[in-house]
Amino acid sequence: MARSEPDEVSAPGEMRVFWFLLLTMVVVVTAVTLAVVGGGGSPVLQDVTP
Repeated sequence: MARSEPDEVSAPGEMRVFWFLLLTMVVVVTAVTLAVVGGGGSPVLQDVTP
């Protein structure tokens, strides 16, 4: 007699954690992109001579 396994196992907060991590990644990528490109009056990362 075989046990029937569920097709998908998910924790109650699994989707919430997924969306939180996805949103956090988007915010970090946007912040780094704006810092490198200089999305303001004064750039955060300035060019300096070596």
